[in-house]
Amino acid sequence: MQMFCDNESEKIIICQMVLDNKIIPEVNSVLKGSSFYNPLHAKMFQLVTEFFTKGMKVDDLLVSTEFSEIPVSLKTEILGATFTASNWKFYADKIRDCFIARNCNRIILEKNAEIRPDNAKDKVMEIVAELNEVLTNNIKPSILTYAEMIPDFLEKLNERITNRSVPFGTQTGLETLDDMFGGGFPDEYAIISARPSIGKTALALQLANKFSLKRKVLFVEFEMTEFSVMERTVMSEARLDGKKLRSGFMTEAEYGSLNNCFARLFDNKNMVFAFPRERDIDDLISLIRAQVMSQGIGAVFVDQMSFITVSGMRTKWESQGEISKRFQNLQKELRIPFIVLAQQNRDAEGNRGGLGTIAGADALGQDADIVMILERQRQKSETEFCIPTKLHVEKSRNSACGDVYLNFFPRYAMFEVDPNPPSEEVKK
Repeated sequence: MQMFCDNESEKIIICQMVLDNKIIPEVNSVLKGSSFYNPLHAKMFQLVTEFFTKGMKVDDLLVSTEFSEIPVSLKTEILGATFTASNWKFYADKIRDCFIARNCNRIILEKNAEIRPDNAKDKVMEIVAELNEVLTNNIKPSILTYAEMIPDFLEKLNERITNRSVPFGTQTGLETLDDMFGGGFPDEYAIISARPSIGKTALALQLANKFSLKRKVLFVEFEMTEFSVMERTVMSEARLDGKKLRSGFMTEAEYGSLNNCFARLFDNKNMVFAFPRERDIDDLISLIRAQVMSQGIGAVFVDQMSFITVSGMRTKWESQGEISKRFQNLQKELRIPFIVLAQQNRDAEGNRGGLGTIAGADALGQDADIVMILERQRQKSETEFCIPTKLHVEKSRNSACGDVYLNFFPRYAMFEVDPNPPSEEVKK
């Protein structure tokens, strides 16, 4: 197995820590003992950190007298070097890159010996999960100063200033919703909740298809089959009556709309669907990470939370809380829109449903950046063409809350902004 290492960088970084103790906490936010290839370098790194943590000044004298486990020749070599601490990040990055390369190489070689035709898919997922673990633990430090955060912020701010005509966030196709979020849907962890058969999946599919015009989207579907997803999509995108689509009795113009819709969908390489057989949260997160890495996914939709399981959790409430926390952490890692559908409990039927009516409400209220609740009356007859609907933004960590008034068209399984929303007097 190839051993990726940079002995020179390992010695330099230790020398820099001894020369300037102020950088020791910063170096430790990026590296740890296991990051070093040479075990003596790793031990010396740990000793420097331990003595500094005890409040002692780590200098040449301390290293010479207290680092008895380190050979004199190595101590002399490191202490005899003359480096400044100003470029420590350059050497830390080189050490970390070698560490990542070594572990990726090890994981692939170890798993390669276990792969057989009957377990190939599972082993590939295991490899991807372990590779992701290495990357997420070593790519970016979690402890940052203002000075370290400013460049990334300025880059994004300059992009907004340069492209003032381009709306912030990702366009949803629902103008009033975009306006509420400051121009478009933000890169945040969001929940869409409703009672069964109100239109959660229809809304999510509509948003996802709109998102896919600008970025690659992964839509994880636990409830519907591939055929049902296609049927819903065609109804909405081609504005075809679902009843006619199911019966096959369509006019020539409707067949034309259907063919045009197929042509658009066929050319849309940005929409990716997953229909997982395994429902465990660990498997789902591995799948999402693998798709983000391999496909360049820029937004994730999950339909829906209640179908996901957590090993060892006894109650539904515990499971929902754990799933929500895992999704929150994953969204922070990926930094893309992460939209999850959740079911409201029976108490919300026919009533104004707040955050407390969602299963796992305490966890969702704490973890999610955005919580939206879809509310409407159920369809009373097949002839009912349009049903007034309200998308209530119950929580939005970084923007306004309020109501977005929509119209739902059952025969097309689609939503549009209500051109005549209720006046303030009617709302009251």
